[in-house]
Amino acid sequence: MSPEQPPNGSAPAAAPKAKLKKISYGFFDPEMAPFRKIVFRILGGSTIITILVMWICMPLYWGSLWKSNRYTNKLTVRVIDRDGDSLGSFITSAMLNQTNLKYFETSVTEFPTDADVANDIVEEGAWAAIVIEPFATANLLEARQTGNASYNGSSAVHVYYAQARQENAVNGYLVPYIQEELGMVVAQASAQSTAQYIAANAGNVTASKLLAQAPTTVTSPVYFTLVNLRPYNQPVVQAITLLVLIYMLIFGFTITMPNDACREIIGPYLTNRSYLAYRIISPLACYLPISFFFSVVNLPFKVQFDAHYTYAGGFFLWSFTLFLGMASLGLATEFAITLLGPNFAAFCLFPLIIANISVASLPHELLPWIYRYGLAMPFYNVGRIVRTIIFNTKNEISMNLGILIAWIAVSCFTLTLTTWLFRRKAIHQHCKEVGEIEFDPTLPVNFRHGGNLGFPGFFAHPERSAEPPSNTSGYQGILYAFRACGGSRPIDTFGGDQNRGRCLAFGLSKAGVCLPVLVHPRLHLGSCLPSPKRTERLWDNFAVLADAVNMEADVVQREEAQVAEDIALLERKVTLPGLFGGERRGDLS
Repeated sequence: MSPEQPPNGSAPAAAPKAKLKKISYGFFDPEMAPFRKIVFRILGGSTIITILVMWICMPLYWGSLWKSNRYTNKLTVRVIDRDGDSLGSFITSAMLNQTNLKYFETSVTEFPTDADVANDIVEEGAWAAIVIEPFATANLLEARQTGNASYNGSSAVHVYYAQARQENAVNGYLVPYIQEELGMVVAQASAQSTAQYIAANAGNVTASKLLAQAPTTVTSPVYFTLVNLRPYNQPVVQAITLLVLIYMLIFGFTITMPNDACREIIGPYLTNRSYLAYRIISPLACYLPISFFFSVVNLPFKVQFDAHYTYAGGFFLWSFTLFLGMASLGLATEFAITLLGPNFAAFCLFPLIIANISVASLPHELLPWIYRYGLAMPFYNVGRIVRTIIFNTKNEISMNLGILIAWIAVSCFTLTLTTWLFRRKAIHQHCKEVGEIEFDPTLPVNFRHGGNLGFPGFFAHPERSAEPPSNTSGYQGILYAFRACGGSRPIDTFGGDQNRGRCLAFGLSKAGVCLPVLVHPRLHLGSCLPSPKRTERLWDNFAVLADAVNMEADVVQREEAQVAEDIALLERKVTLPGLFGGERRGDLS
């Protein structure tokens, strides 16, 4: 026999698997095949999920910008004719015929003064107001007849608007359309007025000389003046009104990830109440200093917070708003990481950012109807608050803060619910593995006993009850609280084994005694008895620790000491004297 061949012709033993050396292989070496498989599976899956999330979320933002120019007729513009003469009538009727914006006429009595009009625009009664001033026609005629060289035609019409309400809409659509359409209308009014005046005074040399002394009454007899009631005059605020909102969410998420790792460390040792409180309080405690120092970043860049409140009041209100905004979004990511896990939690940022940013870059008037949800989104409401603080726009801060607080409340509820559900599942899994449980549910249980085993007693077992197998009485009932039982049954009905003697419960020799019992967690807690197959697997570990509370006084006095002693003995799995007419030792594990 050759030395290479194993004795007795047996097959050669498998060679031991070679141990891989670190920093020794190329990516495509055969030894790296299992690792390449893992890498391709993880990166490939992540790429596919990213593409899917991209295609689900990105169209939402693209759609918010796609046809915004088609919705400009939702931007309302008041037209108020205080002139009541030819110029006022011409300009009013001509503007009402324009279609790019929604022009509508308003009675003079509704807003008697220009201050009332300005206040209405600030309070968002309309996006803009075109006011043909009183005596516009008469003032032009007087300037021509007197040769008033200082006549200014732009005083005939005033346009009021608030740029800081939404600078993108105002700069991109509102003001350009007003300038274009109103400019065309006043040009027509000027040409018509000049032609009519010259025709009426064709042979009047004096009128011609006076007209020459007031050239503006011919070149620009009627024009308009733009009045920006709330100018967007702090360029650095662009970072606050949009980018800060995204950063606010990102900073909140940066707390979510390490907090998840911390929970894995401390969570297993906390009670349910402490753990749920930790889930809510710990991120909020982190958001508070982060939001404060985040707001401090604005101070070196001279952002003015005193437009509506004092400087200090505006600053601290902005800091508090950042805290609420970060909490409303950060707790949402806490909910997401609970639901998705840390490996997939980052994918929740895409829909959260896109859903918010899609309604923050333009007003809802320029968006399709589906984007009306934006009025309840954190980005939109934080943006409204900061505009009021910095630019003194319409004050709806109480409502905006209320919406942010509502987000926090909803997130607290969903976070608590999902945490409790997952925690409950984890606890049951832990109990299945180590046989321990954090809480012991109590069930009311009725026991019946047909023999004379005393308290506590075992289910029927010929050896321990000193009875022949043909005449086994012993325990004939079990746990009426398990609704599936329905009445008195032998132990083998429920998957137990009468001959193994490892099924233990407490009872009395008297019938109908009600006990609160603590059920071992390996059973289905608080439910009906498991299926026979599962019961057979679990029954060996079944133990019920009972505390007799409704027993007759004489029974308590007679057997209380014996019960305590027997419970201690049973828990230590030692000899049980006097229960079965003799000293017996049994395995009760």
